[in-house]
Amino acid sequence: MRCTGESVGRFLGGRDDGGFRLASCSDSSDASDKWQASLIDLEMRRIPVRSTSIASIGYLAAERELEIEFRASGDVYRYFEVPEDEYGALLAADSRGTYFNRVFKERNYRYRLVSRGT
Repeated sequence: MRCTGESVGRFLGGRDDGGFRLASCSDSSDASDKWQASLIDLEMRRIPVRSTSIASIGYLAAERELEIEFRASGDVYRYFEVPEDEYGALLAADSRGTYFNRVFKERNYRYRLVSRGT
């Protein structure tokens, strides 16, 4: 596979919506790792939330991606194919941490670590 500036939406979930752009890629696993890292590094704006376990939450509706920064570790994870109403339910929950652990995680959304906290 060789690509330059083409849509790579299929790489992160089998969708081909053209939501991601990439400068180049190749067949080698090293290039695949760099490709994945480039996609994950797309900036998402997160909003701070009141929660003892979650520091901030962001959502990209067009891509159906949710990003969560965890308070204790500072780790940031991005979840894929998350419906907008799930994002709304997480924000509206009385306890966002409880909702995340009891409801959100049970849905088994695909996810990637975006960054490690300090």
